[in-house]
Amino acid sequence: MTVTDTHLTAPSPCAPRAFVDAFDQFPEPVILTDLARRVIWCNAHFENLLGYDLSTVQGTSTRSLYANRQDFDHIGGKRAIPKRDLDRRCYTAEYRHKDGSKIFAETTSWPVKDAEGQLIGFAAILRDKTASYRVNEALSDLYRISSSQSLTGSEKIDAILALGRRFFGLPIALVSLIRDDKFTVLFSNCAHADIPPTTQFCLDETFCHQTLETGAPHAVHQIDENSDAQTRAVGDKTGLQAYIGLPLTVDGERFGTLGFSGPAARPAFGKADFDVLKLCGAWIAQELSLEMSYQALTREAQQDWLTGAGTNRAFRKTLNMAFAKTRLSPSSAQLILFDIDHFKSINDRFGHDRGDVVLRSIAQAVQEKLGRDLQLYRIGGEEFAVILEQCDTQFAVDLAESLREAIASLALGFDTSASFGVSPAAKGFKTENDWLKCADLALYAAKHNGRNQVVTNNGVPSLRVSGKCPMTSCPESEECNARRSSA
Repeated sequence: MTVTDTHLTAPSPCAPRAFVDAFDQFPEPVILTDLARRVIWCNAHFENLLGYDLSTVQGTSTRSLYANRQDFDHIGGKRAIPKRDLDRRCYTAEYRHKDGSKIFAETTSWPVKDAEGQLIGFAAILRDKTASYRVNEALSDLYRISSSQSLTGSEKIDAILALGRRFFGLPIALVSLIRDDKFTVLFSNCAHADIPPTTQFCLDETFCHQTLETGAPHAVHQIDENSDAQTRAVGDKTGLQAYIGLPLTVDGERFGTLGFSGPAARPAFGKADFDVLKLCGAWIAQELSLEMSYQALTREAQQDWLTGAGTNRAFRKTLNMAFAKTRLSPSSAQLILFDIDHFKSINDRFGHDRGDVVLRSIAQAVQEKLGRDLQLYRIGGEEFAVILEQCDTQFAVDLAESLREAIASLALGFDTSASFGVSPAAKGFKTENDWLKCADLALYAAKHNGRNQVVTNNGVPSLRVSGKCPMTSCPESEECNARRSSA
């Protein structure tokens, strides 16, 4: 008997024996309805697919089995019109599982007739296509996210993590950086847990340890007595029951992991889950590569390759911002410039390689003194700068003196020293260039007066240099010029 010529002896609210005998052991879900599309019978595979017992749905409209009314009315309805003599038809519909989740099924339906050829009901075979539909949907979402022109790299990674959480039904999504035995969270998207970026874990206490050991995707859908000892230990430590993740390789090097996890067990992961995991991992690795390339270019533009200090470009930008703040508020800002004494002779006597060592050593010593809150800038060959905000001139002079002492105490095989010039952002300055020129004038005075000292533009010690002050707007220009004239 084929699915297109099923005959029943009489319409009945109960499933006819001939139909039950034919389809009870059929290897796919089968349902039988009457002409009003009310459920008469379904086999065990149908019960497993949608989660309903026959006793629950028998006699009810199949409307409750569809995920949306449109599929019931326009897809199923067109194939269940009693006055039409329908042949077997195939269509795809979206059904609703008892737990509320959606099931995509390829549906083959056909009319059921009695021995006289009268239409008395409808039957259908459902083939679960949920996995392939979900993969296609995830692919579409991934393409939409990755091709977005409005999202930043970090926002794209966050959107991919959210997509993965929905797909796997797990509340925790993390991208980690793995260094030695430390697991550091770089990106997180969590429904309930508070796991912000920079959070660190011991690698051995995470499922990612096993992921990295195998070098391949790794999954745990349930932890029980049959799980290995390491898996049980991680589950006990973290309270997690389910996990799926993979290693992340960025630009050919091991970077970290992508992982999704949750505190509740779930059905076993299948091929579709691993396919989507790999796609998410590939897109995230690409975004990380782009982000790292951008950061490298940014560092190249803002960080001096030799000393690690900020570049002249970064200095100019910061100087402009600091000066603008002093024009908008009564806050005070200070500029420190210093120049390594006799640096040309160091290059001439010991070579440029040794000169590079001197530059790096001095920059490192000064940055250590400045700490994390202040930035050293290299603005010329052997000239450096520090910008201070919200402080007075005396503080800047004291800081410059401590930097001078740090440089003088370096043990490089010969004496090292530097000359310093300090200038406040005086109210009479029209632009940040006025500020810079005034600090440069103080530095020139320190050089002229014997080097290895700190000079401010208000004459401590006296600016005993020849020529006139180039600062026409300098509030101390008359005093400066008077001192230089008497030199």
